[in-house]
Amino acid sequence: MSIITQPLEQLVAFKRVYLEPRETQEIEMELEVDRYLPIVDRSYDWVLEEGSYMFALMEHSGGDTDKSVNVTLECV
Repeated sequence: MSIITQPLEQLVAFKRVYLEPRETQEIEMELEVDRYLPIVDRSYDWVLEEGSYMFALMEHSGGDTDKSVNVTLECV
């Protein structure tokens, strides 16, 4: 259980790419994990709560979004 309310999902990076039909392109995005995961506790100290944090790679947002490509980080 979290001591501070956290969003269930949060956009942390995106990159818009325009492609022609059947065109492919490799892109890279840097993710500053410490920018999105830290929270401030009641003593105003930066802490990272224990638990699992899943980062999903998605083509678009919405109810039918495929979230099967992901990375899970475990904070112990």
